[in-house]
Amino acid sequence: MTTAVTTQQDNEALIDVLLNSLYPNASRESALMVISYCQHAGYDVMQKPVHIVPMWDSQAGKMRDVIMPGINLYRVNSARSGFYGGMSEPEFGPDITEMVGNVSITYPAWCKVSAFRITADGQKAEFPAIERWKENYAVKGGQEKSIAPNSMWAKRPRGQIAKCAAAQALRLAFPEMGAQPTAEEMEGKTIH
Repeated sequence: MTTAVTTQQDNEALIDVLLNSLYPNASRESALMVISYCQHAGYDVMQKPVHIVPMWDSQAGKMRDVIMPGINLYRVNSARSGFYGGMSEPEFGPDITEMVGNVSITYPAWCKVSAFRITADGQKAEFPAIERWKENYAVKGGQEKSIAPNSMWAKRPRGQIAKCAAAQALRLAFPEMGAQPTAEEMEGKTIH
């Protein structure tokens, strides 16, 4: 009985820490979801392996928080496999400048990243992934129904698409990690 009370008190203290440091705008319920996710998967919650992603739920007609892995969790899991052979530098397609929604933005048409897996005979196998910015960018969305990029994708168009290409390359090289998209890939998307 004491253990359950201590665990509950420990969780309450951990929630307070998370809300004051790693997830400052999150609800207590969302912080508890993060803790549960990490405990179930054996991750250190203080390493922030997952993100709280607010998503528009079209069936409920409101925003709701979804817990999703971050790109760094994919990198960690790949390294822990013992077969990780590194990643290439991102390679970008030509820049495009256009109005997207009501925002003028310059972004790379695409990004290519390769993940490398060490094979049984010690060779490096390459798993390239090409992701297109226009197919991946996160919209402001929500009730606004805006197709303009959200603030992160407007501020860091290269960095964000590089994360998406890296996540896809790691999924190709390490399918045992699963196919769940990362927070970077799902930010601004709608749940149907």
